[in-house]
Amino acid sequence: MKKFSYLLVLLLGIGVLSSCKKDEDPEIKDLKPTVNLIGSNGYVADAKEIKVGETCKFKVSASSNTNSNARLNKFKLTLTYNNEPRVIGETEDPINAKAFTSDDIEVTFEQVGEHKLLFEIKDRDGVTGSATVTITVKEDKNTFTKVNEVTMGSYDSNTGSFINGATGTVYSIADAAKNAADVDFCFYKAEAGTDAYSFTSITNATDKGFNVANWAVKNETKFQKLDMTKATYDKVFAGDPYIFHEMPASASNSVVQLKASTVYMYEAKDGQKGLILIKELKQSRGAETIKFSMIIEK
Repeated sequence: MKKFSYLLVLLLGIGVLSSCKKDEDPEIKDLKPTVNLIGSNGYVADAKEIKVGETCKFKVSASSNTNSNARLNKFKLTLTYNNEPRVIGETEDPINAKAFTSDDIEVTFEQVGEHKLLFEIKDRDGVTGSATVTITVKEDKNTFTKVNEVTMGSYDSNTGSFINGATGTVYSIADAAKNAADVDFCFYKAEAGTDAYSFTSITNATDKGFNVANWAVKNETKFQKLDMTKATYDKVFAGDPYIFHEMPASASNSVVQLKASTVYMYEAKDGQKGLILIKELKQSRGAETIKFSMIIEK
């Protein structure tokens, strides 16, 4: 009986000691720097859905932890796509301040799927604070107008030598004159020289033998031969995403020596862009024709 009482008192003593010790434990304080994404003036701060090729703009604001007052040291931005993180931006020099606001950060997203961005600030004590945002990129299958097959004839062919680059509509020379504002370029087969089968802008058509001198409107079109393969073009035509690049300054108002299975890009009035895949070039009984398909940016 005494043994029991002794143990009970001992246990009670331990309980009291333990209780006292617990009361004396220091409070655990958050020591992380504060990191925020600015969400005004066009900056993205929350999860967002965008289309392929769109650009998001970010801006980070950070401050030292109020408990530690440790000065901020380094900023780092990591983008994770397909479970593969990669650092896409960081400060080169120490921040060495208690407050930090980043420059504008612009990120263009060209791959379909979920992109996670991690914005991190590390202070001089080695403690890191962070903010995250998820950008979901969705394929836009309605970006293009697609024309499977267009046929044009050279010069005064009954097939039509003039075309609207926004719709793929082909005009005879008589109809083209009546719709000059809608006509972007024409097709011809040179009888001599190195031009052979060619497209040319309406601004150049007179030099190529077309009677357009009196047209009220002569639209300008630029051309560029691309390295794109027929297989890649076919995938875009079937629905794969594609981003039209800016037409280079070296682009010409004419593209000559057209070849089958070759892809060309054009930029017509109002910046209207399109791709052309040459399918067939044919000469029969003095009549030259061309067949091609078109992918036209909306």
